[in-house]
Amino acid sequence: MKIGVAIPPKLTLAEQVALAQDCDAQGCSLWMPDERFFRDVFVAMTSIALGTRTALLGTGVTDPYIRHPLLTAAAIATLDEAAQGRAILGLGAGVSGFDALGIQRIAPATAVREMIDLCRRFWAGESVDHQGKHAFAKGARLSFPARDIPIYIAGRGAKILAAGGELAAGVIIGHFTSAPGIGFAREHIDVGLRRRAPERARPELALWAYTSVSRDGDAARAAVKPAIGRTIRSTPESLDILQVRAPALLAELEKFGYARTPEYDAAMRGAVADELTTHLSIAGTPAECAARIRAIRDCGVEHVIVLPYPAAGMPVAAMLELFTAEVLPHVRTL
Repeated sequence: MKIGVAIPPKLTLAEQVALAQDCDAQGCSLWMPDERFFRDVFVAMTSIALGTRTALLGTGVTDPYIRHPLLTAAAIATLDEAAQGRAILGLGAGVSGFDALGIQRIAPATAVREMIDLCRRFWAGESVDHQGKHAFAKGARLSFPARDIPIYIAGRGAKILAAGGELAAGVIIGHFTSAPGIGFAREHIDVGLRRRAPERARPELALWAYTSVSRDGDAARAAVKPAIGRTIRSTPESLDILQVRAPALLAELEKFGYARTPEYDAAMRGAVADELTTHLSIAGTPAECAARIRAIRDCGVEHVIVLPYPAAGMPVAAMLELFTAEVLPHVRTL
C-alpha cells in the first residue's frame, strides 16, 4: 500500500518544506492543493521539490479553468524538471476561488478530457492548434523538452471517474473510505476502462481521505466532521450512495451554506454522525486508523493520500508523527 500526504496550504512555505522532508523520509508521496487564495501551488511545489529526494510530487488537485491548460502543462513540466522526473499532474473539476474570480464550472468532465489531450500533445513537442469548448490554442509549442507526465484524475462524480478510467495514469477517489462509496467509484471507473486504449497500462487506484489520528478517538472523529459536512453539502447524493439518512445534517448544511466559521464547525460536530466518519474519513486512534486503511485496501485501493485534520490543539506535524510511528508500520506492507 502506498501512502501519500497532502501538504496543508495554510502552513508557511518553510513549514511546508519541513513537513514534506519528514514525509519524504518515510517514503510517502506528496500532494499540494491548488487552493485559492493560499500560497501558489507551483511555487510551493518547486520549493518542496528542491528540498526532497525521492517523493512523487502531485498537484492535489488543479483544474482546467483557473489558468489556461497549456500554462498549467508548462508549469508542471517545469516542476518535473526541478524534481528530476517526480511530478504528477493531479487534475479535477475544481471549485476553489471560482465565485470570487467569476469562473463558471461548465461541463467539467469535457473540460478535463480536453485538458488531458492538450497537455499530452504539448509535452510531445507538437504545435498545438485547438478550438474546443473550454480552451483555444493556435500554433502553441512548448519551448523546452518534457516527458509524458503522469496525469491522475480526482473526483467522485460518475463522468469524472469514467474519464479517469479511460484516460488517466491514476484515478483518485474523492473521500469515500468504505465499501459502498469505493464500490460506486469503481463501477464508474470500470465504464472508462472498457474504452481505454489497449496500449495504456491500467490506472493506479488511489483515494483522498480526510485523516485524523489521535490517542483520543472521539477527538479525531470530531476533527474531520466539518470537512465531511462540506463534502455532503457539495454532493448530497453521496448519502444515497452510502445508504445513510441524515435529514438533520442536511437541514444544518442548508442553514450554513459553505460557511467556514467556528459556528459551522461546532454545528457539524453535533450533526455529522460517527457513522459518516467511517464512510468518509480515516479517523480515530492509531489502531482504528490502521484498521480503516486495511479495509480500504481490501476494496482494491492501492494508494491512500492523507489529508491531515488534526484533533483540537494538535499541530499537523505532531499528528503526522503519530501517524508515521503507529499507523504506517502496520499498513505499509499491505
